[in-house]
Amino acid sequence: MKQVLFILLVFISFQGFSQTQTVKLYQIRLEVMNYDLGEWDDFLKGRMKWQQAKTACENLGGGWRLPTIQELQGIYQFRYKLDDYQEGIYWSSTESDSDFYPGWNQALDFEDGSKENEPKQSFAYVRAVRTLK
Repeated sequence: MKQVLFILLVFISFQGFSQTQTVKLYQIRLEVMNYDLGEWDDFLKGRMKWQQAKTACENLGGGWRLPTIQELQGIYQFRYKLDDYQEGIYWSSTESDSDFYPGWNQALDFEDGSKENEPKQSFAYVRAVRTLK
């Protein structure tokens, strides 16, 4: 009986933990990390370069990835459902479609919702997503 109770408590704790770590945005069919990836220090302030961002999301496993620019715009629309986000630039996985910006990537400014073209060597915030099934 004690073992069953212990397993049940662990399961409930795990379920509660996972629900606070992510937000399910059914409107845009995405599960979103409820926090930014990246280490916080005085210089980086939780931001990272594009390749680091892409790798950090993929290293989470389980289908986690960097959002497309369209997905990021959807997240911005529902940002009030997130516990924490920065009013700054967030990376997307979408390559810049401008000949003027070769080797750049599209990002979204969470201060005003504007789409930006940023050099991949710039530093921006990172929010991992995965598709809801």
